[in-house]
Amino acid sequence: MIGEQVNWIYVLIAGGVILLFFAGVAIKQREAAKKSLAEDSLKVVDSLTYQPSGSSQMIDFPNLEMKLACSKGLTSISIGGAQQLRPLMPVFGSSTIKSDELLTLTKQWQAPFRVADFVFLTSKDTRYIVAFSSTDAMSFALKERIMKTLPEQAVKEAVAPSASIADKSHRRIVIIGANLDPSALVNANAWLTSSKSKVTVIRIQSNDRVASASKTSRRGELGYCSLSTGCPALTGNLNYLEDAMLFAAIYSENQASFSCGMERAFERLRDVSQVYWTRTNSLKTYYQTDAVCRVKYASAPNKVDAIKSAAAAKNAGVLTTARDSLEIVNDEALNSACATIY
Repeated sequence: MIGEQVNWIYVLIAGGVILLFFAGVAIKQREAAKKSLAEDSLKVVDSLTYQPSGSSQMIDFPNLEMKLACSKGLTSISIGGAQQLRPLMPVFGSSTIKSDELLTLTKQWQAPFRVADFVFLTSKDTRYIVAFSSTDAMSFALKERIMKTLPEQAVKEAVAPSASIADKSHRRIVIIGANLDPSALVNANAWLTSSKSKVTVIRIQSNDRVASASKTSRRGELGYCSLSTGCPALTGNLNYLEDAMLFAAIYSENQASFSCGMERAFERLRDVSQVYWTRTNSLKTYYQTDAVCRVKYASAPNKVDAIKSAAAAKNAGVLTTARDSLEIVNDEALNSACATIY
């Protein structure tokens, strides 16, 4: 009897060891499968970010949890245990996107020459609320542009400045004041303050410049607001130039992530400006004997250099002035049948 009991003990021990072995194998296989799925998902996301400028797309991602982080102008995208850095293409979005669907949008940034395509990532778990005035033409126009540019599938709505809005349990809420202070909307809805960890409030003041009958230069000022102290004075705060930069601010979770994402964009603009500065100097030399074109190119290198300096300083306000000045010279060169600067 004692011998039989000992044998059974050995059998149980051996069985336990075998079960532990197969359990370990199963766990390793499951972890490997998760890692493989994360890597495959990241490849899909990477391919989506190379869409033509101005395009948007929605893709199903069951149980997607994506994290975006920016450091020194470099944005990293993480899914599961897989991570990828985006050194060339600025990416803007929430620090965490957790949803079954991913919405992507791309827009080209020109200042005035092409600099980079910006990538914007969001989901239906983010709710965009645009406060606007129906009696203010600029407020209404900005609201229309924002609503039209956000992906069709995005959760978005336009409301009066102090409208009552219901909490629909979204993971993130973005309140946008279109040429008005959105504080009235925040004050009219106390639940926003109690949900401040997931709420971004941004005030935008557009100041578009009509360059020609077919061309409007988008620019303005913006500021990220505090749910407790309201919105900052916009003068001297943050400037934006063109819609790509405007939507970079809208998609960013806060001013720090917006500024970090723009850091690499400004560095790229600085490098691109150097290329155009070299080209402009060559054209200036080429046109020394041309009475018409020589005049057009006399100040062009300095104007390109002003853009380069503004990019190096990461100053969108100064960049706007420098860009306008170069655009005038470029248009004059075109109208005089001279080679254009860009």
